[in-house]
Amino acid sequence: MSSNSLSHEFLVQFFLLVCILLQKSWSHTSHQVINVVSIHVGQGLLPLVLASKIMFPGKVSRNGVRLSKHLSINFQNRNLAKWHSGFESRPFSSLETDILKLNMPVYKLHYFNLRGRAELARLIMSQAGVEFEDVRFERTEWPALKATMPFGQVPVLEVDGQMLAQSNTISRYLARKHDLAGKDEWEQALADMYADNINDLMTGMRPAFLEKDADKQKELYEKFMTETVGTHVAFIEKQLEKNGTGHLVGKELTWADLAYYGFFSFLVEKFGEEFLKDASHLKSLIALVEDLPNIKKWVESRPKTEI
Repeated sequence: MSSNSLSHEFLVQFFLLVCILLQKSWSHTSHQVINVVSIHVGQGLLPLVLASKIMFPGKVSRNGVRLSKHLSINFQNRNLAKWHSGFESRPFSSLETDILKLNMPVYKLHYFNLRGRAELARLIMSQAGVEFEDVRFERTEWPALKATMPFGQVPVLEVDGQMLAQSNTISRYLARKHDLAGKDEWEQALADMYADNINDLMTGMRPAFLEKDADKQKELYEKFMTETVGTHVAFIEKQLEKNGTGHLVGKELTWADLAYYGFFSFLVEKFGEEFLKDASHLKSLIALVEDLPNIKKWVESRPKTEI
């Protein structure tokens, strides 16, 4: 391939890429795209983009994310070690990541400086590798903020300036958006079921958490752990054994697994592992999620709070 033809191909494909990305989201201006691509020109990575016309003649996706995925799959194939003399194929992840970031929504999660009902959303975004702004505030700041939130409640997820309330609605939206909801409608329904169970458990714990009298609070916690948690753990142990994959739903990680990790790892911190003595499958699930690199990174970096 001559330098002249390469230059022509570069211009055609560069213009196509700019059009695709701008068509995906008008909020990103052409100079932003040019800056991203220009960086990769200097790194010798942009020639990979040129192959899109060769690999998909007449079928180049109009969607920037799909184009990135197509190119990523093909250029990670070791059989395509070289596609034209003088340019070695390199991992596409760097360019793909920057392209996808241009098309990603801006997430802001608003909640108290607690794990509480916002932690599941944080776990989902962390596991998905999604950047988000973790907007935390103290209870003393809440009265001034309450009127700015839908229904006067938190957590609230802000997506490109639009507000979404209700904790499980937020988590469900994020799970579906980032492939953690289940592979089909039935798995999605099962994942919803398990996540709703965790919501019920959190609600059941609320009276003990709010109790001011120390002796009464201890009594309420003991009753909750024995009657509510103990019964639920026995049920979940049977479900995990029945599914036989180490996950609550299907064969892959879903937000249901993250929900159970989030809540039960907190219970282990607060009350110890004794209540899991006959729950080897649930203990394994907690350990499995805890060892995920993105989850481990989030847990190690998040603010240290009581709950």
